[in-house]
Amino acid sequence: MAESQQSVSDLAADANSRAKAAVAKMREEHRERLLRVIDRRLPYLLRKRFSAEDILQNMYLEGVRRYPKFVAKEPPVRPYVWLHGLALTCISEAFKHAMRERRRANRDRSWPDASSVILLPPDSVTGPSTALRRQEIREAVRKVLASLSKQHREILQLRKLDELDFDEIAELLGIARNAAFQRLHRALKAFRETWKNLFPQWSVSHVS
Repeated sequence: MAESQQSVSDLAADANSRAKAAVAKMREEHRERLLRVIDRRLPYLLRKRFSAEDILQNMYLEGVRRYPKFVAKEPPVRPYVWLHGLALTCISEAFKHAMRERRRANRDRSWPDASSVILLPPDSVTGPSTALRRQEIREAVRKVLASLSKQHREILQLRKLDELDFDEIAELLGIARNAAFQRLHRALKAFRETWKNLFPQWSVSHVS
């Protein structure tokens, strides 16, 4: 009986070791890309508490825990898509915890400053807005984003902030590649139209 229990224990330890090695390998293969995503997604509220590396480490630990389900998935999920989802989950959980601690309900800061730089580069705006300070542009973009649907914000985040290609977006959202492309097209159109409505005095030369 004791030998049987030891055998089960050894098997569990071996499985855990394999999971650690596999997740560590995937993490290193995609480290730079994941760090860019985490840095862009990390809310202001968390930046004094966590670095991108901290979130990456949390992602690794969560990945080890979930690895058995990952390898059992049918159809298989590409490693980066899986890790990307884990990273966002870790950011979300850290943010929720911080919000509970501070008893705050407003999550407006979940759109990081980088979103305005990527979605609307300062040189993409002409007319009076050329004199806007960077902060003013950020606030304008946040206002436009806040007025979009959740689906439109999500696709813009995945494509513009996280730099996922259309195959990865389709896999993550469970839709066809062409559907992902069309959804982004509609989101960009909604962004442009909302911008024109909110800021008619400023013309956007391109948002792509």
